[in-house]
Amino acid sequence: KIMSCHGVLTDVDDHATCREVVSEDGTRRTINFKYPKPISRHNRAKHWVDDTNNLRHDPIALSAVWRTKWWPNRQFTFILEVAEANAANARARGQKKIANPQMQFHWKLANLMLNNNFDSDG
Repeated sequence: KIMSCHGVLTDVDDHATCREVVSEDGTRRTINFKYPKPISRHNRAKHWVDDTNNLRHDPIALSAVWRTKWWPNRQFTFILEVAEANAANARARGQKKIANPQMQFHWKLANLMLNNNFDSDG
């Protein structure tokens, strides 16, 4: 059984799939079906987190360079890596372009952070 807390359980017309089923006597048959809306949403979006994690570790992760064992610093590097990957993705979406390679984004962000016009008063 499927329960949905967002949306309805109707089938999604543009998300069809099939499965091959082998019966007890060894015959094979193909079953075609359409995913219900909650399963369709999950299958289409499940890679977003993986893509962000891949960006934050590619080609080199801040946590790998810093190599700290102190828990607050490890948490800080994780949050900074996720924020940086999210910023790169959001910037690309806003410009309707493909995201820059992460290392290029690292360099631009670091340069802007080091060469800013803010003084100690903000």
